[in-house]
Amino acid sequence: MRNCILVGLNPNLYRWIKELSTNENFQLCIPLNEKSLEEQYDIEILCRFLVLRKIDESVLSKIPDVDTFFTEKIQEIANNPSFNLEEEQAAFEKTFQLLGECMAGDSFQKYDVNKQKFSGAFLLAPFETIALGIGYNYQQYNATCSDIKNKIIEIWSNPEFTSAFGRGKDARTRLPKLIPLGRKLFTS
Repeated sequence: MRNCILVGLNPNLYRWIKELSTNENFQLCIPLNEKSLEEQYDIEILCRFLVLRKIDESVLSKIPDVDTFFTEKIQEIANNPSFNLEEEQAAFEKTFQLLGECMAGDSFQKYDVNKQKFSGAFLLAPFETIALGIGYNYQQYNATCSDIKNKIIEIWSNPEFTSAFGRGKDARTRLPKLIPLGRKLFTS
């Protein structure tokens, strides 16, 4: 639905987002099944990145309905002639270049502390922590692949993360915890 809104409000912005969504590193980091790709879930994930990357943390705890919130924010972006496409593209490309080179498809998978390995499908909660944390700090974030991997592994045993992630935890309660956590963890 948000894609249709974008096409109607700002076709150039939609084409830009569609082009960004084909970024090789981004696609490598979010290995989605065919059904999710047909439903353009990759574009939905990218729109989350654009909406949440620089959001004021005080807004996060006041979101009454997440779907409505994202729809309204995408409309604001589409109607904002001063939305900085160059800066957002730089943040996006740097974030996914680092993750693509260092983590690839493991970037947003669950890490099993006991088995010491990543597995499973793409998960939104680690995306909200990791990608948005790196994206927020992209201009000064220069970590080695080893550092990035270790931070991502540590997230899975971090009580701030684990208490906000899991069954029964919806985005409305998850976002106010995970976005600030990612911003704090992925500072230089």
